[in-house]
Amino acid sequence: MTRRHFVNYIKQGSCPKDPKGPWLCTHTCTTDSDCLRALKCCPNRCGVLTCQMPRFQDVDNSLSLN
Repeated sequence: MTRRHFVNYIKQGSCPKDPKGPWLCTHTCTTDSDCLRALKCCPNRCGVLTCQMPRFQDVDNSLSLN
C-alpha cells in the first residue's frame, strides 16, 4: 500500500540505470513522496515503480582553479 501526501516532491538523485533487488512486479509507489526517507520511486527490473536507493552523479575533483 502506498502513502499519499498532499504535496508531491522530487527527491535528490536519479533512478539507478541498472536496478538491483528482487523481481517485485507490483507497483509500491507512484511518486517520490510515497517513499520513505531518501528513497526514490523508480522503475525496477520488472518495469514497475518501487522505492529504491537513488544514485548521485560522481563529482569530478580533477579540475583545479589554479
